[in-house]
Amino acid sequence: MAVSIGVTTSANVTKARKLFVAAATAVGEQKEVAAQLVDRKTLPQGMGISYNEPYWPAIQAMSLAEGVPIQSPQRMTDQSIVITTGEIGAQVAFTRKMAQTISESFPAVAGKALGNAIARKKDKDIIGYLSAFSVQLGTTSTTLTSGLIGAASVGIEVGRQGTARTGALPEGDPAPRPFFGLFHPYNRYDLASQLSGLGVSGAIGTTAATISQGGRPLARGLSEDIILNNFDRNVMGVDVYYDGNIPINTNSIVGVVASREGVVLVQFRGMDVDQEWQPRLRAWEWTATEEYGIGYRADAWGRAIVLDATPPAD
Repeated sequence: MAVSIGVTTSANVTKARKLFVAAATAVGEQKEVAAQLVDRKTLPQGMGISYNEPYWPAIQAMSLAEGVPIQSPQRMTDQSIVITTGEIGAQVAFTRKMAQTISESFPAVAGKALGNAIARKKDKDIIGYLSAFSVQLGTTSTTLTSGLIGAASVGIEVGRQGTARTGALPEGDPAPRPFFGLFHPYNRYDLASQLSGLGVSGAIGTTAATISQGGRPLARGLSEDIILNNFDRNVMGVDVYYDGNIPINTNSIVGVVASREGVVLVQFRGMDVDQEWQPRLRAWEWTATEEYGIGYRADAWGRAIVLDATPPAD
């Protein structure tokens, strides 16, 4: 047998050495936002699958004449909103052999992926309701501005447009505060540009005394807060949020300004992950499910806003 002469280097050892594999990373996902903004209720156990919330209509006071009795008492008939819950789910199946051949815990990876899938589905379901208020503002070429947010907030504060609840007064069905706005992250650029003055063309110039854009000094106060402190969370009394799960359709989106109480999320059962061993496959099936329902408390308490969602240019 021939003897190999020379120094043994790493190039000579390819079978016995351990291979380093960096921890796998998951595909990036948008964080769920919408579920934290709407009114959340929990359906008590043993009370069926539908949430029933009664409310009373308004009555009108009238002018009276001295000594004359009231001849027309007003009848009060209770009304209600009904939200029926449903189930969503996702499943991952993996063999025991596969789980034993990777360097990290695949059950932990699968569990996190299932949780993200359930949360994303719920977020998109709520966004679907928020985008379907009957009163709609804007067009596919409209950019988000403080004026548009203000117009929407005033509209729901008065509550005279949209489908009124049974028993609402002709003066309107005013929405209770707080109000929130939910838009795509692309819309943040348009709103911040308008509030800060950075929409003016030209480079930003700074001196010890002033900050300017396109040769125009920027006002101290709000513009400065927007630029330096990202202070665009509350606009016209509306708490503004951004959610990348809002779908883009041909460079446009449907955002919303609404009262927190305008849409109700009814939780019937939180997320469960059931684990089942399948002997014939020598594999595990992990199934994640959750049950909830979504519905409107009042259509007049929200405004759908159609906006341009072209990716911002540098």
